[in-house]
Amino acid sequence: MRLPTGIVVEPYLRGRVAPAPDRGRRMAWSGIATGHGPGDLLAAAIEGTCLHTRWTLDELTTLTGTTPRSVAVFGGQVRIPLWMRVKAAVSPVPVQVVRADDAVCAGAALIAGQAGGSLDGVPVLPAERLPPDPGLQAAYLPLYERFRTSARRQEHP
Repeated sequence: MRLPTGIVVEPYLRGRVAPAPDRGRRMAWSGIATGHGPGDLLAAAIEGTCLHTRWTLDELTTLTGTTPRSVAVFGGQVRIPLWMRVKAAVSPVPVQVVRADDAVCAGAALIAGQAGGSLDGVPVLPAERLPPDPGLQAAYLPLYERFRTSARRQEHP
């Protein structure tokens, strides 16, 4: 398996919500060649989710005029090294991995406590920064452009 795979996957099983809502959008694959194997298809599906996140971040940056300082990743995907490698390579900002049990519940509690003013001095969830791979980041730029072109098409693939 090579990264990037060269396969563009639009990862929409039940339509797309953001950044360009399209309820009729469905999963689409393009660029599969005879040399691609099952591992490439799995990696391409992961790439598709990461490229979609990148597109969403880019649109958010355009709309707000601000760039996020980092992206926090948590949940089951943090236990998949390939997913985290692609996420770090595709993200336009540093990726912070939160390896905490029940990160969603803990994060919600921290936000609620902070909003109520009762968490002064309580540390945030521990996170580690994923080291970027500049070569892989550069290699993903053409695939990202192909992804955006495909995702922006008006007709459904």
